[in-house]
Amino acid sequence: MTRLLKKDVTKSLSVMGKNVVITGNIHTDGIFQLDGELVGDFHGKSLAIGESGSIKGNIQVNTLQNNGRIDGSVWARQATFAGCGKINGDVHYCELHIENGCLINGSYQNITTEQLSEKLDIKKNSVKSPVALPSKPSVLQKKSQLTGT
Repeated sequence: MTRLLKKDVTKSLSVMGKNVVITGNIHTDGIFQLDGELVGDFHGKSLAIGESGSIKGNIQVNTLQNNGRIDGSVWARQATFAGCGKINGDVHYCELHIENGCLINGSYQNITTEQLSEKLDIKKNSVKSPVALPSKPSVLQKKSQLTGT
C-alpha cells in the first residue's frame, strides 16, 4: 500500500481499523481514515469515514468523505456524503456533495470560507486550535470525561 501512495501522504496518514473503539477527542493535522467507532469529537485536516466507520460527536475538518455514520454536527470546507453514508446532525459547509443512497437527517447551512475559518480557526488547510462545539448530552459525555481534564 505504501508504494501506491505519495511519500508526503503516507507520513501524515492515520488509519483506525474497524474493530477499534475510541472514547475521546481526536486532533490531527494529517489525513485520517476511520473504519472503527469514535465516541468524541474530531478536529483535523482530512477525514474519510469508511462504511464500517462511525462517529458520535462533532466534526471540524477541511475535507470530509463520509461513507459511514455520523451522529453530530459537521463543520467542513468540503463535505461529501457518499454511498451508504448517514448523518444525524447539522452540516455547515462551503462546498457540499451528496450522492444517491445517503441518508441525512438535519439542516444544511452554506457558509463562506471566512465564516468557517473564524468558527474553527482553520487557516491554510491546517488546524490551529480546536473549538468546542455544543454537543447533545445524550450522545457525548462531558468534555472533561472525554479528555481527562
